[in-house]
Amino acid sequence: INNTDAFQETSHFAEGSMLYIKIISQEVVDKNHVGDDWLNSTKIEDEYYYEGDRIKINLSKKSEVIITSIGLEEDPNHDDIGYYELIITPKNIDALLKKSPITEIVRVQEHHGRGAGISAECKFVYTLSAE
Repeated sequence: INNTDAFQETSHFAEGSMLYIKIISQEVVDKNHVGDDWLNSTKIEDEYYYEGDRIKINLSKKSEVIITSIGLEEDPNHDDIGYYELIITPKNIDALLKKSPITEIVRVQEHHGRGAGISAECKFVYTLSAE
């Protein structure tokens, strides 16, 4: 085996492996006067999910799974959005599984109006498990 072959063997998840993601919570923890209408969601593989959802992902032949935590303050004129991407790879999955539940803080900055420059915080909590 040369080095290139070894990298390719470890750059993808094992055949038949599964990842389970449960969205425990998605909440605004500090509005800081940034709007009143919020929509928090989680995007995984081009699908949107919400608090309480449990997602099963077949990891076979994948090199990564991206969990995007999205905080959105809905405004009639200018929506304000913040996001954080958690990238799960074969190299970091074991550490993330041990760390579960995972908490991510997303900052959403107001860009217009009298609150311009102020940031709110949204908190996302996930559990990860694998088979």
